[in-house]
Parts: sequence; C-alpha cells; structure tokens
Amino acid sequence: MRREGDEGLKAFRHSEGQVLSHAGEEPVIRGNGAARSVILAGILFLSVLITLGSCSEDTIFHIIEEDSSEPVIDLSQWSFTDDGPVRLFGNTWEFYWSRLYTPEAFKGGVYNPSTTSLIEPIFIAGGEAWNGLEVDGCKLPADGYATYRTIVKLPEAGLVYSFYMTNQDSAYRLWLDGELAASNGIVAARAEDYKPQRLPKLFHFQVQETELEIVMQIANYTHKWGGLTNNIFIGLPEQLQSYLVRQYLTAIFISGAILIMVFYHLFLFINRRKNVSSLLFSIFCFSILIWDLFSQDYLFFQVFPGFPLVPGLRLHLFMLFLASPSFVLFINSVFPGQLKRFTIWSVLIAGSLICLTAVLTPVSFFTNIMLKAFYVTVMFHCVLIMFVLIRSILRKSVGAGFSTLGFLIFFATAIYDILANLKFIVGSPFGPFMPFSLFIFILIQSFLLAMKFSGAFKDLDLMTRSLDLKVRERSMQLAEVQRDMSEHEKLAAIGTMVGGISHEIMNPLSGITGPLSVLRQEIENSSLENKELLRKHLDYIELNSDDIYRAVKNLNALIKEQNIIKHPVKLREIAEKVISQYQNSDAEIIFESLTNKNDIISTDEGILFQILNNLVSNAAAATDASGKIQIIYSISETDAAVLSVSDNGCGMEDKVKSKAFDAFFTTCETKGGNGLGLYLVKRLTESLGWGVDIESEVGRGTRVKLNIND
Repeated sequence: MRREGDEGLKAFRHSEGQVLSHAGEEPVIRGNGAARSVILAGILFLSVLITLGSCSEDTIFHIIEEDSSEPVIDLSQWSFTDDGPVRLFGNTWEFYWSRLYTPEAFKGGVYNPSTTSLIEPIFIAGGEAWNGLEVDGCKLPADGYATYRTIVKLPEAGLVYSFYMTNQDSAYRLWLDGELAASNGIVAARAEDYKPQRLPKLFHFQVQETELEIVMQIANYTHKWGGLTNNIFIGLPEQLQSYLVRQYLTAIFISGAILIMVFYHLFLFINRRKNVSSLLFSIFCFSILIWDLFSQDYLFFQVFPGFPLVPGLRLHLFMLFLASPSFVLFINSVFPGQLKRFTIWSVLIAGSLICLTAVLTPVSFFTNIMLKAFYVTVMFHCVLIMFVLIRSILRKSVGAGFSTLGFLIFFATAIYDILANLKFIVGSPFGPFMPFSLFIFILIQSFLLAMKFSGAFKDLDLMTRSLDLKVRERSMQLAEVQRDMSEHEKLAAIGTMVGGISHEIMNPLSGITGPLSVLRQEIENSSLENKELLRKHLDYIELNSDDIYRAVKNLNALIKEQNIIKHPVKLREIAEKVISQYQNSDAEIIFESLTNKNDIISTDEGILFQILNNLVSNAAAATDASGKIQIIYSISETDAAVLSVSDNGCGMEDKVKSKAFDAFFTTCETKGGNGLGLYLVKRLTESLGWGVDIESEVGRGTRVKLNIND
C-alpha cells in the first residue's frame, strides 16, 4: 500500500512538474532559480546600502587631523553649517600620567618649569590607548589614571555647540573652559575608589571665546585598553541630535529584527522538537542581540543606567563567547554529516570553558587574555564553518551557496571588528559591522527558510491530493471486497445448502440410473411391439438424469476447494472425452489443432475436463440442430497458447456478455440453466493461473478463449 501511495505521489509530482525531496533528504527549494538569485541579490544590495549608511560615521563626520605637535585643534576656518560636524581623532593632546589635574592647574598656561607646578607633559594622539606608551623609560600598563588637555580653535564665539562623547571604556571627567560638562563613573587614583561606567554623553555648551580648553581626567582599572580610546564629536545641536536619532533607530531596527528571529525560531523548535537547528539559530541570534545591545553605544546601559558595569561586561562577553560555538553547531545541524563527532564535542567543550571564564574569572583576565584566546577560537570556528559549507556546495546541498555567501559577509565583518577591537585598525570611520552583517545573514536564512516552507507546503498539497486519490482507490477496493465478501457469504450459504441437496438428490438419482441398463436389456430381449417408444422414454430419462448429475457436480465443484495437480495432458484426448458426452446432441462438435506443435500442456486434467465440459454444454444450449461447436487449440501472435470453444448460435448482447461470468446469471431458465456454468469456468481457469475472455455477436455466435499459462 505504501508503494502504491508513493507511485501516486510520483505521478502527481510529474504532472505538476515538481522535483520534491524524499524522507530524510533536504527539502528542495522550488521556483525559478533566476528569480531566487534576483531576489537575494536585491536583499544583499539593500542590506549593504543600509550597512554602509549606518556604520559610516564619516558620512556626516569629518576627521580633523593636525600635523602639528602642538596640542591645538584648529577649526577656525571650518564652517559647521556648510561642512557639518567633525570627529576629533589623531589630534595631539597633552598627557599627564598618574596625575589628576583640574582646569585650575592650567591657569598659568602650558607647562613652564619656572612658573607652574605641573609635570612635563607627554604628547599623545587622541583615540589611541596609553598601553605601551613610554613614560620615564617604562611602558605604561592598561591600569592607571591620567589627565588629557587640548585647545580647540572655533570659527565663531557665542554659539552653542554640541559635544558627543562615545562610550569610554572606563571612568572620566571632562571640563570645557573650566566647567564640568560631562562625567562617567568615579575617577580615582586607587582601584578600590574607582567606579567605571559606560554611557555615551551628548551635552551642549555655549562658548564665550573662539578658543576652547578641554581638560579630561581618565582612570581605568577594568578594561584591557586605557586612555582616550574612543571619539569626541563636535557640531551644531541639530546635527548631532539628528545623527543620534538615526543611529538609535537603526540599532532598534536591527535589534528588533534579530529579536523577532529569536522568538520565531524558538517557537519553531517548541512546535517541532526534532528541528534542533531552529533552537541553535535562536541561541545564536539571542547571543548576538545581547552583545549588540552592549556594543551599539551601550544601549543597554542607557536603558538601565543603574546596572553595574562589571556584571554588564560579564554578560556582554559571555554572549559574545556563546555566539561562536552556537553558530558552528547551527551550520553543522543545517548541513549534517560534514564534521566528525570529536570535532563537534571539541567545539562544544571549548566554547563552554571560554563562556565560564566570563562568569568566574576577574574582569581584567577575561577582557584581555581570554578575549584574545576567543578570537583565535573564532578563527578556528570560521575554518570549520567554511569547510562544512564548501563540502555542502560540492555535494549540491540545498541553500549551501546562499548560506556561504551570507557567511562570507559575516566572516569578513567579524575579522574587521576583531582587528578594530585589538587596535590593529585605528581611526577607521566604519564599524562595528557584525550586527549588520548578521542582519544580512538572517535575511538570507529567512528567505531560504521561507522557500523551504513553501516547498514543504507544496509537498503537503501534492501528498494530500495523492492521499485523496488513494482514499478513492481504497474506497473502490473496499466496495469490491465487500461485494466479494457478500458473494462469498452467499456461496458459503449455498455450499451448506448444496451439501444437503447433493446428498438428497444423488441417492434417488442412483436409484433411477442404476436400473436403466437392466430395463434397456429387458426391453431388447422382450417381444413387445412398442420397443421403439420405450427406448425413447429410456433415453429421455437417461438424458435428464445426466443433466441432473452434471448440475449437482457443478454445484459441488463450486463450493469445493480445488486441489490442483498438474501433469502433461493431451488436449485432444480431453476434448474427445468431452465430445463423447454429447453423442446424442444434434450439434456438430469437433476438436482442431491449428499449430504444428504438439497439443500437450501441463495442467490439472480433471479441472480442464470440467472447464471444457461446461463450455461445450453452454454452446450446445445456444445452438440449434444445425449448429456447430469447435474446440480449437492455437498459438497467438505473441507466441501464447490459446484454447477456445466457439459456436455459431444466437450470440449475446453486450449487456448480457458483461454479466456472462457472474454467478447465477442465466438467460436459459426455460432450458434448465442455473447460471453457474461460465462462473465456474472463470473460477477454475483462475485457479490454474489462466486468463479467460469472451467474444460474442448477436446472430453470429460466441467464442470463449482460454489463455494458457503452463
């Protein structure tokens, strides 16, 4: 039944022009390949535009770099209205290590040994960490504190300018012209008094003169990089506010899209627990989502400003550490069988250990040493993923090509962000890219998932239609079986009745046919004048007795299970034995072989005799005194043996011919017909493994063909 259902489904598939997947195989994405490529190309194009437009700070901020070693940033010739805001990066700052100077310390101007108590400053570029900077012959560590100072020459005094401080990785206080304008955390010389905070700050300040002094205290005892490592933006209020609104909307859009995919794939897994890839993708998206909330201008801390920084750092890096192994496991679940079990367990165990460091080890350890170890692990994971994807492409796995494209984009941006985080890339106006590349990857995966579900629904539709067809077929078969059962029940009832009738008839019949030969001999030996009349009466009695005997024999054969014993049989001998039964018939009955081969076949002699006897009996009933009955053995064009019984009698109409082999159907009630002759022929021929067919035409006779399979 299963095989028939599969064939029906294949027929539907062929009729629909679809190529579907079988159980255990990856679903095949339907639709025109060119159309899919165009759609995906459009998705990638729009995503790249969004990414570049959102990640590039230089699209609205200009970088002001000074070649002078003097701590002065000259913007006197800059038009903020026409040229837009600027990003201070690479500019020279005065740097005072292990000093926390306030603006009052600089009232006397820059360092002068004869007039000030300030130590001699070191000049450092803004945006660079103080790690490794030489002071008094020693390289500075990440932990410590210092004061930065610079002068900004503005084009016009009396205006309100906006300043945007991106999230610094420690604690700071910033003064503009002696006024405290912004602060984050608690700046202290001792680590126990220090409290970090990571909040971006937007503040406005009305400058009174064209020269603006910026003094900044920075302390760091938590992060791997110390110093003024991030950007300071200067512009008009509406410019920076517009920039921040766009940045926040983009971040919310990306985060919202990722959050939707988290819940969507999680619900897919809940509804179908075998779909582990949905759970892994949900974990991966969730880890990137949380990491992104801490990375994109620290949206998390802006929403929850009172959240402690150290637990936030732990959560931030824990999610980053979790993302890499979960992504490897996701790719392996989508394209299974590519990685060995040992490799999978290695990824899982190593990923778990790295994640634990973010929970159990000191902040300085997991933000420095373990973060670098994680980056090495990420490179290894990327190699594994590329290995899986390339093998999947070579095996022509569905979706492997598009998944590889999305991963390459994600991989390239991950490398960029890692290099930027390690300070190998400094001052670039682009980044971070990973959230946006993940968004592109999610779009591709969502498109492939939608196509997969579309294919599954089409499969389901075809299978439903195939199932409907099979239900109709099975309903027809059931109706036929019920008819057969009804017929068998009827025959069983008849069998019980026939058994009793046969016994009741055969005993009196034996009492009639037994004395007939004695009476016939007595009549011949007597001197009676009406011998001829008596002979006719005896013949009539004998003929009717034979009819009764034959009818009872047919009934017994109908209910009796045939025990078939095949052996070589000469057709001519069987036919002549049948013909001898009808010596008193007026019709001419002959046997003829139309083949040069011998007429010996392997069959059950008794069953063949019953078949021919019933066919000749039916033919004799359909012919008149001048009728002719032929038993013919021949070889067909397909080299198959055929035994036929034909007559030139009245023939049958089509509606009669269609019921000729039905049990108890007869048109010869007046001639003693019981409707079992041809039905018995059909059953007996089927028991031999033969086929039977009937040809008839009204007024021209009937021919019954037996297709012999010996």
